[in-house]
Amino acid sequence: MSAYLEVNVKKIQELINFANKTVLGNFKNKITVVKGNGYGHDVNLIVPLAVKAGSSILAVARVDEGIEVRNILNKLKSKLPILCLGIIDECNYATCIKNDISVPIANLDQAKRVAKLNIKGLKVHWKLNTGMNRIGFKNTKDLLEAYKLIDKKNVIHYGIFSHIFDNDRLISMKTQFERFEGLMKAIPNWEKIPLRHIRATGGSLANWLGTIPKRPWETAARYGCLSFCDYRKNKNKPESFNTFRLVANVIQINNLVKNDYTGYDSKYFSKTNERSALIPIGWGDGLQRSFAKTGTVYINGKAYKPIGKMSMDSFAIKVDNSVKFGDKVYIFKDINHALTCIEDKTDLANIIAILCCLTKRIPRVPVKEFK
Repeated sequence: MSAYLEVNVKKIQELINFANKTVLGNFKNKITVVKGNGYGHDVNLIVPLAVKAGSSILAVARVDEGIEVRNILNKLKSKLPILCLGIIDECNYATCIKNDISVPIANLDQAKRVAKLNIKGLKVHWKLNTGMNRIGFKNTKDLLEAYKLIDKKNVIHYGIFSHIFDNDRLISMKTQFERFEGLMKAIPNWEKIPLRHIRATGGSLANWLGTIPKRPWETAARYGCLSFCDYRKNKNKPESFNTFRLVANVIQINNLVKNDYTGYDSKYFSKTNERSALIPIGWGDGLQRSFAKTGTVYINGKAYKPIGKMSMDSFAIKVDNSVKFGDKVYIFKDINHALTCIEDKTDLANIIAILCCLTKRIPRVPVKEFK
């Protein structure tokens, strides 16, 4: 009777198909980002959907994610290449070569260390900084010096990439394209490097919308959120992406009398005789502790509020006489419900953060339809 996340694989398959065939239809290479355990939906469920949809490359953020994805691909008898978007420790380069995981080179300090290693056959992705100021080369001097160091090591120059970070300001996006092109064209024989991409989800949508059409030098584009956000009916605003439901069952009913306490630190006490129900999910499962203050759950179509402090494994809700042991509890019944349960209700990324934070103690259960 533990909590579990229902994942609507049919819906996600439709969205990945749409991303590859329509949003990125004019790009040779479609890169599906599956980092963060497939944005919290379970990479074991998402990778087969991306393969089926014709994705060209899968992207992750950590080498352990890349190895997990490679193991899944091997079971599918797929040889899709994997791009790691984050810096990888040099001790893992042999693993990357073995598992066809391309490695970003993002700054001169890193390049100097890498140049001391035997990295023959390593696939290199050059990361450029177009204004976000996370990782990446910001000037041609450092970029060229790093290139000369790495080029001597018999590596495979596989890609050049960056990340558009300001999707709501068209001028800013265009400026980032100009910076990218200027840095990219400083790299010797840049046009022979097969993957050249700056677009993530927002930039890919800008191509589809026509606000920033595909440039002649672009050979690839990426997306992550498009696997879970539905833009098919409204190009400018996604529909509620009902790709998940967080579900549990009532594991205990407590009949409280006046002044009975619930939870740690005596933060809640009953003012009259009342009933509470215990829900088997807590902050140890990745549910935010603030949910005990801001959240609402649904049982048999009725809303109920948490009481007391959330514990590592459970939290309590105040219920009426209609709630029974074993009743199904919707902690998040859809994205609109989830948005009402968090402090910042305006940022869609908060929903992704909630899903990514859910630990593997919460099983992901594939379903074809939500009933």
